[in-house]
Amino acid sequence: MYESRQGRQSPSLITSLEFFSQYASIGAILIGIAVILGWIFDVQLLKSVLPGLVAMKANTATGLILAGASVWLWHRRSPPITQYTAQVCAVIVLLIGLLTLIEYGFNVDLHIDQLLFKAPLDPINDAAPGRMAVHTAFNFLLLGSALLLFNIPHPNWFAAQVLALMVFQIAFLGILGYFYGNAYFYRFGSITSIAIHTAVAFILLSCGILFANPTQGVVAVVVSLNVGGLIAQRLLPTAIVVPPLVCWLGLFGYRKQIYTAELGISLLGILNVIIFSILIWWNALFLNRVDYRRHQAETALKQAKEELEQKVEERTIELRQANEQLQTEIASIARRLW
Repeated sequence: MYESRQGRQSPSLITSLEFFSQYASIGAILIGIAVILGWIFDVQLLKSVLPGLVAMKANTATGLILAGASVWLWHRRSPPITQYTAQVCAVIVLLIGLLTLIEYGFNVDLHIDQLLFKAPLDPINDAAPGRMAVHTAFNFLLLGSALLLFNIPHPNWFAAQVLALMVFQIAFLGILGYFYGNAYFYRFGSITSIAIHTAVAFILLSCGILFANPTQGVVAVVVSLNVGGLIAQRLLPTAIVVPPLVCWLGLFGYRKQIYTAELGISLLGILNVIIFSILIWWNALFLNRVDYRRHQAETALKQAKEELEQKVEERTIELRQANEQLQTEIASIARRLW
């Protein structure tokens, strides 16, 4: 439905996004495997990336491996067993998230947190030994649902991609928390925080789902060669990268006591005005170029049409004259014969 509405699409961009989807799923699998190895051999670097940061839980790593495998298997869905395996992986991912949320919501221990490894209580505000963060569990619930929605005979790409976007937003918020040095972004209240490499893996998985079939769903708008798609391709990267950088600059100056909070907010407002003005001008220039090329194409088409009509008219006159001449000659021959 969305594919037909969006019109022309870029084959090269679609191919690139599909390849990225596969590589993103492999990246998430590798992150999960690295953390599992960290738990097996007790390598803290693999579990938490840097000293003092939150360690990824074993259940989280398992969920990432299964979710990545589900996306990767979708791209190789020819044998029925492959599709079935992808669905099983999706169900397990969903159950990991759902059961963990039940533990939090009803304050019970279902004995799944240390099913693979016995874990001591993390000093960085663990709710329970080995238990993943609330937003990690919620992301697994969303991921599992999204994976099921596109691993069925008639996939619901729109719903799957919307769920993937929700996962992206939650994970991106966690990454911003580490970027800004603000625990409120990656910690739910006073309980377990989301690990930084967990957030990165969620970003990869959400992109893997979004780009698995970019000709359908929400992403179909972005890959379109229509003006809306071209504008989206230009604005989206800027919208994702620039605002966090501007906010980081504001926080950096305030923490270094270069300026007060009031001045920092004022500077943020001014920077936003400048940046958005530049973006508007840049895209207005782009649209003017597109409009100019369209006008040139329409003018050339109109001119070609007029030239064709003129040639047709000239040819019609020539044919009429030839026909009249032929009729005259036939009449002359007929008179001679009679």
